Amino acid sequence: MLDYILVSWVRHRDIHLLTVGRYTYTGDQRFRSINQPPSEDWTLQIKYPQIRDSGIYECQISTTPHISQYIHLQVVGECNHVKLYHHHGITRIVL
Repeated sequence: MLDYILVSWVRHRDIHLLTVGRYTYTGDQRFRSINQPPSEDWTLQIKYPQIRDSGIYECQISTTPHISQYIHLQVVGECNHVKLYHHHGITRIVL
């Protein structure tokens, strides 16, 4: 993967840019983006997910043209964290 390609995570409920690369752009400290180089896997971690976190999340890859994957997250109970991750073109949810 080229160094200048970035992965971003967007929450569609309020069109809020959550992360770009490893940088977090929300004041909600429960959200963070994780990448372990040289891996191309990018994870959006949500600690202590709440019902209000349910909705559509978009994983964007800054290629030309850009690539997007949409994930519908539905929080129905309590857990410590949920991870949304992008791995070789597939986006997955892990509880």
